[in-house]
Amino acid sequence: MMDVTKLTSHEIRQLGIETLALALGPAGTGLFIHQFEKGSGDYTQDRDKILGNPTIEEIVAEIKKRRESQVESLDTLPKFTSIKIVDLRQLMSTQIKQLGIDALTKALGVDGMTRFLRQLEIGGD
Repeated sequence: MMDVTKLTSHEIRQLGIETLALALGPAGTGLFIHQFEKGSGDYTQDRDKILGNPTIEEIVAEIKKRRESQVESLDTLPKFTSIKIVDLRQLMSTQIKQLGIDALTKALGVDGMTRFLRQLEIGGD
């Protein structure tokens, strides 16, 4: 298991999200995170500030760039042998939450999982 005490909040968040994506898939990751995050602000204004008005070419280039970086980062994540992506339609939100917590604990340890969840609850770094 990695030493999470040497990781920044950003690194913990990134590893946590990647771990959840591996364990729960993209939809499960969204459902898991949604259980912890408190919504606030104006989504439309925030989105426009963050994304601006990119062209289709810029969007495609960013997708390609992220896919390449995800492949590289998967090599640094702990390998899961007992976690399988499940059909989320058959699970209750409490079950999704437990699967996510189990995956985070296995990948990041109790301290790392706690730091990741704390970031979700307070809304970031």
